[in-house]
Amino acid sequence: MPKTIEAVYEDGVLKPSEKLDIEEHQKVEIVLRLPIKKNLKKESIRAVIELMKNPISSSPKEMAKASEIDVD
Repeated sequence: MPKTIEAVYEDGVLKPSEKLDIEEHQKVEIVLRLPIKKNLKKESIRAVIELMKNPISSSPKEMAKASEIDVD
């Protein structure tokens, strides 16, 4: 049964934030999903909103640059 937990990557090892109900040395599958940046500057958010008002003239790279998102 799938379960979502948070973990921290330190010293080359993923360290779960809670105790896992699995046996020692048991193999598991891991799907990594990085959290979205929550500390975007207000100016960046305003710039993205302005670009979204006229998306035809704005390329994805222009929108990413304005929002500090890496598209490469």
